[in-house]
Amino acid sequence: MLALERANNELVVMAWLGLLDELPTPATILPERSPEFASNGFVLVSGLGGAADENGLQTTVAEVQTLAYSAGKARLPWSRAINMWSAIKAACGYVRPSAGWLSLPGAYGDVLVRDVTVLSDPRRLDPEVKLGETTHRFARYGGDLQVTWTQTGLVG
Repeated sequence: MLALERANNELVVMAWLGLLDELPTPATILPERSPEFASNGFVLVSGLGGAADENGLQTTVAEVQTLAYSAGKARLPWSRAINMWSAIKAACGYVRPSAGWLSLPGAYGDVLVRDVTVLSDPRRLDPEVKLGETTHRFARYGGDLQVTWTQTGLVG
């Protein structure tokens, strides 16, 4: 039997957020500005931490930021940034259940997501973000998300 790789907090949170049709693909590194970023916004995942119990049930907490900007405009699209966070809140059970099986890429197999909870409502963040040597302005909201999950099918 093929042994699976152990899933990790980052993979699980990114894969769960990636299921949400209303969001652009999440990442852990903020990209340079681009036409796609300007039209879709961006979801940034950081601050991953958590613990597992003796049965392998993992509780992960992640900081999730939603960012938006309008190319060529001084006014920041705050409504686009908060709407992305609203989609995350809705997916946490307000509109549809957050639990279920989640397939991870490669040899990581499947995990069972038992619950996803918003720990802190999104808050408006400082719009100035430094990318390299340049400071950019984005509409930004951030909040904390808790994902409870367990991996299945591990061998030895």
